[in-house]
Amino acid sequence: MRAHAGRDVYVMGDSYGGLVAAGVALTLQEEQQLKGVILSNPATSFPSTFFARWGATLCRLPGPLFSAFSGVLALLTLDKVVLRNMVSVARGDRRWPEDRITAIDAPKLNVWLDAMMGNMEPLDSRTLLFRIQNLLGTGSEWVNPRLSTLTVPALVVCGTRDRLLPSKREADRLEQLLAPNVMVHRVAGAGHMGTLDFRCNLGELVAEWRHRFGLV
Repeated sequence: MRAHAGRDVYVMGDSYGGLVAAGVALTLQEEQQLKGVILSNPATSFPSTFFARWGATLCRLPGPLFSAFSGVLALLTLDKVVLRNMVSVARGDRRWPEDRITAIDAPKLNVWLDAMMGNMEPLDSRTLLFRIQNLLGTGSEWVNPRLSTLTVPALVVCGTRDRLLPSKREADRLEQLLAPNVMVHRVAGAGHMGTLDFRCNLGELVAEWRHRFGLV
């Protein structure tokens, strides 16, 4: 922010990144440059999840059982649309409907997908345990008691079919907790991984949010 003095700053994060973004906004909200925060399926909901209670125990399972657990975690991030698209990609079908692509063309999207899928690696138990205890757990303990003091406008985006985190319920909570400085957008049928896909035009949504709160 100091390097770009005078420029408006917005903080955005998805999932654990949403928890981080909330923490950054709480820390920097007195800075005049910070205009708002955008949270997508934020992990501020982590304390109310199954993983908060049992995640550490499950991370200590023997190898094959932990692999099964991590496989279930991966499946919980998906919804029907994302799963169908992943199957299409796996089959080599790269025909992207034009109405589903905004601000990017199909060749660039295919390059990005190749790079993303080529760099995906399974999560080992020690890394997942560290994330549960030291990132999600500690982060939630710091952020959640302070959320009611957030003064900058917030945009909360959630998938109504998120099975990894209770994002729909969390959006309802944040809508009450942060009122009146909050706008909530619910993406019907979207899971944890698919909330910001073609079903949500984030650019238009942010423009509407900024206009509503006089940020333009």
